[in-house]
Formats: sequence, C-alpha cells, structure tokens
Amino acid sequence: VPWQGWMIDYLNTIVDMSGATGLNYTFRTGGSDKAMPESAYSAAVYDVGSGLSDLAVSPFWITSDRLLISPFTMPVAMDDMYIWIREPTIDN
Repeated sequence: VPWQGWMIDYLNTIVDMSGATGLNYTFRTGGSDKAMPESAYSAAVYDVGSGLSDLAVSPFWITSDRLLISPFTMPVAMDDMYIWIREPTIDN
C-alpha cells in the first residue's frame, strides 16, 4: 500500500519544490517501540531524536516529554479541543 494522505502530499510538494532527493518513507524502528511502548507517536519522535530518522510525519501532539526527545517545527494543522462539563446546579 503506498503512503498517502494530505501530510504525505504536503511533504511530497515540499520535496518537489526544494529539489531534495532520496526521500524514503518507512515505519518507526522496533527499538523505538520498545523504548516508547505507550505511544507509537512517541516512538516515531524517539527515532528522530536518536538520529535513526531525519523526520517523522504525523498529526503529533507536541508534548513536554516529546520536546525533551526532539525539537518540532511549527504545526501545519491544529486540533480544536473541547471539554464538556455539566452545568452546576444548586442542591436543595
């Protein structure tokens, strides 16, 4: 199955415009899965921080733990997050 989606299209456009060559899409390493078993996203960031990958493409949340592993670029998209709570009532 070829890599697809808007992030891949975006990255391919950047590569085409820059003239860069040698882009290879792959999965994160098994070592990062063992080092970061709680999150596949953190495992991908671990690969970048360890120098095993040059970049990772995904809808990552930038967390303080991940920032300790690797720097991030400015986001190209943002999530809207909401918390819904019940309106307080007065108990009689």
